[in-house]
Amino acid sequence: MIRKVAFILIIGILFSVMFFLHNRQQQEIVTEKPATFQLSDADYAQLQNGDVILRYGYGMISEAIAKHTKGKFPVSHCGILQQESDTTWTVIHTVSNSLVEVDGMQKDALEKFVREGHVGSIIVLRYISEDTLAGGKIVAKANRFLQQKIPFDNSFDFDDDSKFFCTEMLWHVFNDTLQKDILEMEDGQKYNCLTFDAFFNENNFKYIINYNDSTIIENGD
Repeated sequence: MIRKVAFILIIGILFSVMFFLHNRQQQEIVTEKPATFQLSDADYAQLQNGDVILRYGYGMISEAIAKHTKGKFPVSHCGILQQESDTTWTVIHTVSNSLVEVDGMQKDALEKFVREGHVGSIIVLRYISEDTLAGGKIVAKANRFLQQKIPFDNSFDFDDDSKFFCTEMLWHVFNDTLQKDILEMEDGQKYNCLTFDAFFNENNFKYIINYNDSTIIENGD
């Protein structure tokens, strides 16, 4: 029993060190690399409330996620777009406090969210729905989670509804507001909730913007 507890403690410490190093590495990279890419005016004109945005972030954790998930495109994080004004957009997402000061649910300027991703990695998708109010419902639910300050799920336990990791948060939003299980495939099987493949299911989502470069993982730029 003592050995088991010691093992768990060691693993926890190792993860904490990895997240700390990742956070420092990401901040250094973002600082060294000025904002060489932002969405164009034409891109902004296509956005709608409730769109899903994905990126491939900097740092070893983001790289590990993108390589491990081995999805259609190399991405490591996702969030929900919200229009604040005619010219201002934000992203509602969830992040571990090992990476940022605020744990769990938070809202960032779209420009910041894009800047913290690799050039050419941004993808924006829209859920296909006949409900003209779908986007508003998605944003309202995401804001409710934001107000509840739901923490980040560092255990990546999909059965624990008290904490969310990024894809889990989006699953709850769509399931709770539109009664749509975005993780369910046509054959009744489930997508792996730790990957982003469900968002590339063209029966459920359509591409609005796709700057993704499939060579991004290999050349790291």
